[in-house]
Amino acid sequence: MDLIRISGIRSYGHHGALPEEKRLGQRFTVSVELERDTRPAAAGDDLARTVDYAAVIRTVEEQLKGKPVYLIETLAQLIAARLLGSYPLVQAVTVEVHKPFAPVAADFDGISVRIRRERACARPGPAGPRRQPRRPGGAARGGAAAARRPARL
Repeated sequence: MDLIRISGIRSYGHHGALPEEKRLGQRFTVSVELERDTRPAAAGDDLARTVDYAAVIRTVEEQLKGKPVYLIETLAQLIAARLLGSYPLVQAVTVEVHKPFAPVAADFDGISVRIRRERACARPGPAGPRRQPRRPGGAARGGAAAARRPARL
């Protein structure tokens, strides 16, 4: 799978666990990696067969400026879900949310969270009810009665 990387998307948001973070807001930086097969676009030099980078950046900015959340883990998940939902050519996405001014009493460059999410495959499962796995000896899994039954030889 090929990789399209857009790094350093900066925007202001009101995310964080402290009331001051929600009230005052702060700058966040996001980098995304979009996994897809770029051969069709490259073969025809065709913009319609790839991802619109400017639109991806706008999608990330909208989420950063949107409804506040407490955790950057949540913010990363929301960005990943939006990207996968908005761009059907993308098979997987990696999102890194960097919070350079996290209110921690220490000298550091920032805190970041990096997640990778894949597009869910919509494959139908087998028909009929699911059977419980069998334990060695033939007893069904779980339940006190199953634990008391002797194993068959």
